[in-house]
Amino acid sequence: MRTGELRVTRAQGGPGGGYRLFPERLPTLAEALAAVTAAVPGPRGPVEHVWLDQALGRVLAQPVAAGEDLPAFDRSTVDGYAVRAADTAGAAPDRPVALAWAGRVAMGSVPQNPLQPGQAVAVGTGAMLPPGADAVVMAEDAQRAGAAGGSSGGAPGGTVLIRRAVAPGDNVLPRGADLKAGQQVLPAGTLLGPAQIGALAAAGIVEVPVHPRPLAAVLSTGDELVPPHRVPGPGAVRDANAYALAAAVRRDGGRVLRLDRVGDDLGRLRAALEAAVAGGAALVLVSGGSSVGTHDLTLDAVTAMGARVLVHGIAVKPGKPTLAARLDDALIFGLPGNPVSALVIHDVLVRPVLRALMGAAEPARLPVQRAVLAETVRRPAAREELVRVRLSRRGPDSVPEAQRVPGTSGMLQSLARADGYLWIGFDREGYEAGEMVEIWCIPGN
Repeated sequence: MRTGELRVTRAQGGPGGGYRLFPERLPTLAEALAAVTAAVPGPRGPVEHVWLDQALGRVLAQPVAAGEDLPAFDRSTVDGYAVRAADTAGAAPDRPVALAWAGRVAMGSVPQNPLQPGQAVAVGTGAMLPPGADAVVMAEDAQRAGAAGGSSGGAPGGTVLIRRAVAPGDNVLPRGADLKAGQQVLPAGTLLGPAQIGALAAAGIVEVPVHPRPLAAVLSTGDELVPPHRVPGPGAVRDANAYALAAAVRRDGGRVLRLDRVGDDLGRLRAALEAAVAGGAALVLVSGGSSVGTHDLTLDAVTAMGARVLVHGIAVKPGKPTLAARLDDALIFGLPGNPVSALVIHDVLVRPVLRALMGAAEPARLPVQRAVLAETVRRPAAREELVRVRLSRRGPDSVPEAQRVPGTSGMLQSLARADGYLWIGFDREGYEAGEMVEIWCIPGN
């Protein structure tokens, strides 16, 4: 059976006599991610134009081109002296070449006089080169002599001793070296982070076209759930998952349309799902209800609505009972009811979907940090595992140490203390203490 070919059969009993999905084998996390992301529709809604200071975390809907050369002039990349490279030929520490000192170019000013043969002009890093200069001698390779005022100040006069020859272009960033007028600054599909926003600002672009942020609805199932402000009675628990998942959606660029709690009732769950999709949700997260238990109804609800099931169950710990389906242009995820499992699956499966719904061209990989493993870890025999770890350093320049965070998938504090995940795939049984490993860092932790 190829990945994604899943067999649906009629359940024997169960709530509502719904359908149950039995794959020949559970997909790996990579297979599940491929199946889900292949089903992601394009971004919804018209292109938005936002000011640059509001563009962090948005995705460009159109390519953006520079309106001018960047830099707009030949500029020095070091503190030193602007020269004609030919005038420095033969210069060496023991045979300096003397050039006439012809003043300095202040930062942000335009040189008034062209550089004449045999002259040197003091410049700072980023300063504009005078016409005629084609190289810059670093300050440590030159010495001002024969006049008061130091190495780079005072009135013209005296000489500059050049102790190292330079070639044309040395220590110079030419006009247009970064971007030419009309050249693309960033392509469509670029996720705008600090570096990208800085590049746009440098090019003089203050308004950018971006895709709308996708709307998400978060539903919690379970008769035992009560809102956080209530004191739970016997057998009841506060609904932490809805608030944690809503925060994760906002962190990853989405907007939360609604937060709902539904009991263990197929009709109420289906009505909530239909209302979320009708209300414009491109993504619906259902916390709980994704196993094949007496009170787990998400699969029954989505199949009754005619949704196409993409994944039901993943060979991973935590997160085995995860469900993913597509209904029209909306994606529905049935996430485990355990808080840790729900957030872990959000980070590795839902987050990439959110980015794709935003129009991002690149997958939303978690940042990676190399670390030394503090203890030996082994994965379960039949599943891959995402091991929660905390990173610590023994010194400012030391390699971080990854320590396993104890706790079960029902203990939210174990994830609150974690900095990332150690991924153990089917290609290996585990890792040994002292081994160098790659940690998938949790965004914002």
